[in-house]
Amino acid sequence: MADAPGSADAVIVMDGVSKWFGTFQVLADVSLTVRRGEKLVLWGPSGSGKSTLIRCLAGLEPFQEGAIRVGGTQRSGSWATRVRAVPRVGMVFQSFNLFPHLTVLRNLTLGPVDVLGLKRPEAEARARAMLARVRMQDFADRLPARLSGGQQQRVAIARALCMEPDVMLFDEPTSALDPELKHEVIDVMAELARGGMTMVVVTHEPALARVLADRILTMDAGRITGTRQPADFAPAPDAEAAE
Repeated sequence: MADAPGSADAVIVMDGVSKWFGTFQVLADVSLTVRRGEKLVLWGPSGSGKSTLIRCLAGLEPFQEGAIRVGGTQRSGSWATRVRAVPRVGMVFQSFNLFPHLTVLRNLTLGPVDVLGLKRPEAEARARAMLARVRMQDFADRLPARLSGGQQQRVAIARALCMEPDVMLFDEPTSALDPELKHEVIDVMAELARGGMTMVVVTHEPALARVLADRILTMDAGRITGTRQPADFAPAPDAEAAE
């Protein structure tokens, strides 16, 4: 139901990807293409495979069949090759995943220093620039526990941006937030979208899907079941509360 793999401006291509947890098949022959600058939303009930799909894209999960190409680099799904072969992909999680014992600034500089090999002054300058981008520049010296949930998620987005990703992946980025805090994160994501960032977003928030998406793929039982346009996207009430 998704578009066929391959495109001149494709940043992500999944071709016939299948994955099992033991005997349970969680992804079944998934093929999709994400083009440069596109904002793709994955929608479906709990257990449909959305989060597993995005974790495979991030290199956090192996897969048994098919191939994934990110930024022109093709890889198999084995544990041995999954992380090394995923260039310039930023991941934002539902539960923030900030290091609680490190300041905001240190959370942001850890990856650029340890993974990218930046000198600390350069990493700190980049971190402060990304904090300003998400309107968190005044919180660099705070520990995560002293931030609201919305602030922590904005810091997590800034941390991903510090790695200068070509693609940003979001796994239910607002579902752990109180309703009054969700708009903070949605506003930041909308700004990234307007700036041309390629994004793949798993969400149960209809407002986020409508505001952000160029295209919405629906999933069920590990398969892509359809494509919708944001303008005519009207999920059933039970689908919105499925998770």
